[in-house]
Amino acid sequence: MNMSDDIAPYIPGLSFMYNAIGHSDYQTILDTINGYPISTDMKDKLLQRFPQPGCTAPAHWDDDTSDEDFTEAFATDPVNPGQLSKFQNHGWMDKADPDSYRESVFFKEVQRKIGISDQQVLEDIRENTIHILGRCNNPRDWGEINRQGLVYGMVQSGKTASMINLISMGIIAGYKLFIILAGDKDSLRKQTQKRINDAFNLQNGLNTITGIHSPTFKNDFGHTDYNYTGTFKTQKMLRENKQYVTIIVMKKETHHLNDLIQQIDHLDQFCQRNERYDLAENFPTLIMDDEADYASLDTNQMGEKPSTINADLVKLRETLPRNCYAAYTATPQGCLGSNPNHTIGYPRDFFWLLEPFVDEINGQEVTRSYLGAWDVFWQYDEFLLNKIGRNEWPHY
Repeated sequence: MNMSDDIAPYIPGLSFMYNAIGHSDYQTILDTINGYPISTDMKDKLLQRFPQPGCTAPAHWDDDTSDEDFTEAFATDPVNPGQLSKFQNHGWMDKADPDSYRESVFFKEVQRKIGISDQQVLEDIRENTIHILGRCNNPRDWGEINRQGLVYGMVQSGKTASMINLISMGIIAGYKLFIILAGDKDSLRKQTQKRINDAFNLQNGLNTITGIHSPTFKNDFGHTDYNYTGTFKTQKMLRENKQYVTIIVMKKETHHLNDLIQQIDHLDQFCQRNERYDLAENFPTLIMDDEADYASLDTNQMGEKPSTINADLVKLRETLPRNCYAAYTATPQGCLGSNPNHTIGYPRDFFWLLEPFVDEINGQEVTRSYLGAWDVFWQYDEFLLNKIGRNEWPHY
C-alpha cells in the first residue's frame, strides 16, 4: 500500500461527513480516518482537525417524556421554525395587500437590475423586504412615533440589494425621500450610488417616466452644486404640480450632513410659503444607515457632548417631521448596547435578520446567497492555502 503525507484530498469528504454525522456517529469518522492509506502522523493531524464534538447529542423524547423533561429537551434542541422570510406577520403590510407589491411591474423591473439572477434568491430578498417595510412607518398612516430599527446581515449577505428593494417597495407605499448613509469612504458611496442609478434606470440622475431622481448621481451631497430647489425639484412641484421621489446617497461626513439639514430647513420654508405643500405630508422619509455601528453611534461618555456624526444624525431626524430610521450592519453589538431611548442607535421598534438563502443537500445546509468565513476557511480551505516550493520564496 502506498503511504501519502498529503491530507488535503481527504478534507472535503471528511468535512461533509463530520458536519452530517459527527455528533451522532463519531465512530464512523474514526473508522474512515483509520482506513486512509496515510501515515500515523497524518492520521493524527486529521483527528486534530476533526475532533470528537464536545456538545451533547440532540435531545430525544417520546410520548412518555414528562413535561419537565420535554421543556429541558426543547430548550437544548429547539424546533427549527424555518426561514424567517416565510414568517407570516408582515406588520402593517398585511393590511396593504402584499401581493400587489410582489406583482408590481415597477418592483419587478427594479429587482431585475440588481445583479442577482437566481430567482429563488430574489424571491427570498423580496419576502424579507416586505417584512422590513411592514415594520417601518406606513407612509400613508404614519402613526404617533418615528420608528427606528435594525437590519442585521452578514458580510456579503445582500444588504445593499435589500436596501434597493426596500426603496422600490417604499416608493410604491408612498415614501418620497430616501437617504442612504453610505459609510465614510467615497469608494463605497460611489459603488452604492452606481447600483441605485442602474436599478432605477437614472440617466444623469433622472428618470422622467417613473418620477425618480438622485441629486447625488455624480457627486456627494455637498458637491452637487444644487440648492434645495434642485435637490427636491420644487419648481416641478409649483409649475407642474408634480413631486419627484428623491434618493440621496451620501457619506456620513459632518459637512455633507449639515448641508442636507440646511436644505431641508429651506424646503420647510418653501412648504410654509406654499399652502399646497407640507413637509410632513409631502416628504415622508426613510433613512437607511449602512454600517450603522460605524460613526453613527454616540461614542462619547455619558454626560459629555455627543460625538459629531451622532449629533448630526440626531439633528437630521429632528429636522424631518416624518422619518423612519433603518440601520443596516453586519456587527450589531454596538447598536444593541446603545441607550434604548436615544434617537440614533438602539433598534427600539424592530430588529430583522437577513438570513442567507440555503438549500438542504444530503442533510447539509448549503448557502446560495452568501459566501462567508465558514465556507472559505473550513469547507473550501484546501483552495485557499497552498504549499510553496523551497525555491518559490525570495529568501532561503
